[in-house]
Amino acid sequence: MDKLGLILLTVVAGMCNGFQPPVNAALGRYVGVVESSLISFTVGALSLFVVSLVAGKGSVLRVVEAPPNLWIGGFLGAFFVTVVLFVVPKIGGAVTIASVITGQMTAALIIDQIGLLGIPKNPIDLTRIGGLACLAIGIKLLTK
Repeated sequence: MDKLGLILLTVVAGMCNGFQPPVNAALGRYVGVVESSLISFTVGALSLFVVSLVAGKGSVLRVVEAPPNLWIGGFLGAFFVTVVLFVVPKIGGAVTIASVITGQMTAALIIDQIGLLGIPKNPIDLTRIGGLACLAIGIKLLTK
């Protein structure tokens, strides 16, 4: 897939990320916040199980070879989904997603700065800080 295709695929994934909080929050009104997160992760896990059976190229069993600190991704995802579906009914979808993107960008800048987990180093500079500041200003504008 070429670079444009990868960007478009990522935009679609971002749109899915934008729809997920209100969908989970709506489900949460029926079943509860934590329960909605559980259902979301269960459906996601089952979906990925099927996809891994059909298209997977690795081995889930090799997880025992990975350092246990790398297993934290599931916890991070569960925390993210639970917090987002809790806050969406209180601050709205746009402010939630803008806040999520700002948090993601903050983490990405830190990860790039130190080259965490083999990510290529890309130092924080004034331009990148300016981009982050624009995101923070965007949150402020969305809350007016």
